[in-house]
Amino acid sequence: MATALKLALKNKWDKLAERLRRPTFNPEELTESTEFGGHRPIHLAIQAGQTHLVKKLLVLPPHDPVVPLGGHLRARNVRLIHFAAGQSKVAILKAVLRAYPKDLERESEEGYTPAWIAVMTDQSKCLQYLIEQGADLTGRDPDGNTMLLRSAGPSVWIPRRLIRAGVDLDPRDALGRTALMLAAHGNPEIARELIAAGADVDAADHNGYTAADYAFARRNDKLCARLGGPTPKSARGTIPGLF
Repeated sequence: MATALKLALKNKWDKLAERLRRPTFNPEELTESTEFGGHRPIHLAIQAGQTHLVKKLLVLPPHDPVVPLGGHLRARNVRLIHFAAGQSKVAILKAVLRAYPKDLERESEEGYTPAWIAVMTDQSKCLQYLIEQGADLTGRDPDGNTMLLRSAGPSVWIPRRLIRAGVDLDPRDALGRTALMLAAHGNPEIARELIAAGADVDAADHNGYTAADYAFARRNDKLCARLGGPTPKSARGTIPGLF
């Protein structure tokens, strides 16, 4: 496992390097060790983008423990497929899905599928691969958001791929907002794509504000005009009670 040792030394994974150096080292230990912050070496290899090493580790006896994904996500207890979907290399995700072909729709302990993990971590290429494999894009997260609602404000490529995949353009969140409203408030490029795809420009949230009002609040007059202009109650600045 020279590649694994080189990777461990480069990333200062001292415990892993020490284990790899042992004359009695058994490669199967790489699927068992939990000495690395709750992760096994295959998770470290995924994080480091080492596709070749991940493939080598995947052919060892299957061990797919629940591990923390890390970061700000609620999905802290995930399987290998979720861990791979939250990283940036599609080749690694492909290798993991080949090893675990039934895991395309596997849910984490918190109820997130691999596609949801890709959305939440802004891994658009991984999401596209999962879409091509037939991933379900219709579910909602614990807050009641669809994938499009979750990504319409902060991201570009994630909602773009979802729009092109044909998802419902007009679901509502708990406040009655549509993806177009969220995009009009902070992501005009996606707002324009939603309009072109046929999103409802006349929909109003629970307070009666339309997507045009959201654009007006952000002083995006061009987009506001394209959306039909603000309603009489609209005002510059923050829309009351929403942001």
